[in-house]
Amino acid sequence: KQWYQRRVRGLTWGIGGNLEENCNDKFDSFVKDLLSDCPDVKLSNAGDVYSCYVDMGRKMMESWEKITPNFKYETEIPYFDLMVPTIDTTRFGYLMEKLLSLNRPVLFTGPTGVGKSVIAKQK
Repeated sequence: KQWYQRRVRGLTWGIGGNLEENCNDKFDSFVKDLLSDCPDVKLSNAGDVYSCYVDMGRKMMESWEKITPNFKYETEIPYFDLMVPTIDTTRFGYLMEKLLSLNRPVLFTGPTGVGKSVIAKQK
């Protein structure tokens, strides 16, 4: 079961992570249709395929919200180094940590202001 969930994560981020944002809904539908007959894959009903990660300890898919930390404002941190945790920053940070732990290169792309540089500095 965990093997399948890891493959869903690989499919989601290996292919779907490279798509333009306007393609996410189509890719989500494609993956859900592709895996609808596979009883070993349990996708979240609450969101799209991007909204979950594989919790290795519990061996199941969980919502990113469960590991998104609360924001605590610290006055000594410069404004441009502040990071307000969101599901996106949690996702990017998690994926970066996993890739770096395997000595793999990481390249973040995306619109300005989503936290790419701050995440990279923190990791």
